[in-house]
Amino acid sequence: MMERVKRYYVFALPLAPALIGYIGNILLIWFIKIPRIPVLSTLLFYALPISVLVFWFWGGMKYSRTKLPAIAAVLIGNSIGIISFLIFIWQYFLVPEENRNFTLMAWSQHYWSLPGIVVGRIYGRIYGIITRPISLFPYLRDLHSGETVTITVTAEETFIIFGRLAAVTLLTMIAVFISGYLFGKRRSVKATE
Repeated sequence: MMERVKRYYVFALPLAPALIGYIGNILLIWFIKIPRIPVLSTLLFYALPISVLVFWFWGGMKYSRTKLPAIAAVLIGNSIGIISFLIFIWQYFLVPEENRNFTLMAWSQHYWSLPGIVVGRIYGRIYGIITRPISLFPYLRDLHSGETVTITVTAEETFIIFGRLAAVTLLTMIAVFISGYLFGKRRSVKATE
């Protein structure tokens, strides 16, 4: 018989990555400011993001035990992430700089900030491999001529980079959730046979 999941899981679980991200960001900032414990801060820097992904896989497994249809489970489970991403896009790209709400901007990033560390490293390497040869051509010409080359990144370019990272991280969180959901469904089917 399938285990019934309590109703508060359905509503509380989507908040968990944002709350874990908020607490994780505070811990990371706190440990970075304390140079006496560099091993612990390095451990947190890598362990927290991976633990969020593992937790989200478990969350997908919990949602597989609900009576919700698969699409509804994925949308409800990732609703806070989707809302956070939409707030991020709205505040960074659609609102003029003088009207931006910095508190809202900061809170919108807590959902994907910790997994973004892992995803950002992977995405950065892949994106760098793909774009590096293309982006270096103009600079190679300038370096050959002996001129000093200064590469500047505007605020808009930074927002675009973070927007891409947010989108890729959200998609990664959804994929991890779906994987957990499918694993949970498969496990429950095997248990009933």
